[in-house]
Amino acid sequence: MDIPNLIADDWSRYQELQRSGLKKQANKALNQIVALLEGREDADIKDFLFNICDNGLNPQRANKIQYPLFVKCIIPWLLDGFERKSSTELLFIVKAAKYGYWEEIYKSFGDVSTRELLKTALELDTENKEIITELVSDFISEFEFGAHHLPETIVLDLSLINQSISECSALILKYRKQIDNKTVELFKYYSKLYKDYSEWDEEVTILDFLSWCIHHDKKYYWVNPDYI
Repeated sequence: MDIPNLIADDWSRYQELQRSGLKKQANKALNQIVALLEGREDADIKDFLFNICDNGLNPQRANKIQYPLFVKCIIPWLLDGFERKSSTELLFIVKAAKYGYWEEIYKSFGDVSTRELLKTALELDTENKEIITELVSDFISEFEFGAHHLPETIVLDLSLINQSISECSALILKYRKQIDNKTVELFKYYSKLYKDYSEWDEEVTILDFLSWCIHHDKKYYWVNPDYI
């Protein structure tokens, strides 16, 4: 990662303090860096900050971006990209909300739909594998959340879930080569699960969903642990 000349020495000192475990001194050094970067529009600074986003916005929360750097230096760039509808910034906004900065994103952008941001980003960059992966993952998260109280009930509107399944199915068909097999199998599982739930919901029966699944020998862990 290239360090802008403006902060090259300060950044080296900050990292050394971090490695030495001198937290207070490191925080002070970071605040000095933030003061230098804040409000600057230099291309090398943007590249530096976006490299930090690439390294720091991930599910493992490795290389977590320090709060003052994110809020004072990175968010203004994301706001600019949000207004311009730049796919790079839209993806970073989604990842920031997902991987540790939801509150900061909410304060800056309001109650934005991460799915709509991803759809817009994909329209702008139609073959971006990371955007495709995040969008499919967003759908899968919805399906998981909706089903987490089964077999008692689903916690989301069934018609909206079925609409999302149709959208996700079309997305997977279009970009199948860019989506890993595990994710596709997860989608198939939830697609079948909600199809079964819809059939039970439409059927005139005195059976609850669990009993209905047992009666029809459905392969879910809460029907038989051997199906796990």
